Amino acid sequence: MFDIGKMMSQVKEMKQKAEEIQAELAQKEESATAGGTMVTVRLNGHFEMTDLQLSDALYAAHDPAMTRDLIIAAHNEAVRKMQKTVAKEMQKVTGGLPLPPGLF
Repeated sequence: MFDIGKMMSQVKEMKQKAEEIQAELAQKEESATAGGTMVTVRLNGHFEMTDLQLSDALYAAHDPAMTRDLIIAAHNEAVRKMQKTVAKEMQKVTGGLPLPPGLF
C-alpha cells in the first residue's frame, strides 16, 4: 500500500542530505590546465573561479588570442571536472536515480 507520509519523510531526508553535500561541495576544488602548463584554472564547488595562473612563457608569447583560447580551454575543462565531482556526490543522495536538475 502507498504511504504518502513515508514518501514525504524520505524526500525531506534526501533534501537535507543534498543540502549537506552542497555545503561540502563548496569546499571542494577542481583545477585544469591548458597549453601544457601555460594556463591553470581552479574552480570551487559553486563553479566560481578561485585561481588563475599564467606561465611566464605565455606572457613572453605576446599573443592575446592564444592567451584567451587557453584560459577558455582550461576553464571549460575545470567545469567538466567539477560537474563530474558534483554528479558523483549527488549520487550518494539519489542512489543513482536520474532526478531532474534543480530538484534539490
